[in-house]
Amino acid sequence: MPSPTPQVSSFASVSNINVVLGVFNLIPIPPLDGSRFLAWILPQDLAYHIDRLEPYGMIIIFVLMYLGILNAAFDLLANPVYMHILYLAGIWTGGG
Repeated sequence: MPSPTPQVSSFASVSNINVVLGVFNLIPIPPLDGSRFLAWILPQDLAYHIDRLEPYGMIIIFVLMYLGILNAAFDLLANPVYMHILYLAGIWTGGG
């Protein structure tokens, strides 16, 4: 199998970073955007409790990172999206 061109490698790296940042931003912990969506779909009394977590959100995120829980979430969510992007890039460049 031939090695990918520099353009394809760059596209893969940029895609990976973009997918990871997108999945990270959708985590439903304040102040990330996932918490805003969760508050929007929850009843108002539950959304209020989610919003009250905002001062502690970054601490919660760092604890989840330290415990490795976010790694499992990224493996479950980001990797399939990233693999689909690489598949589509292979079709687009004629490599798939």
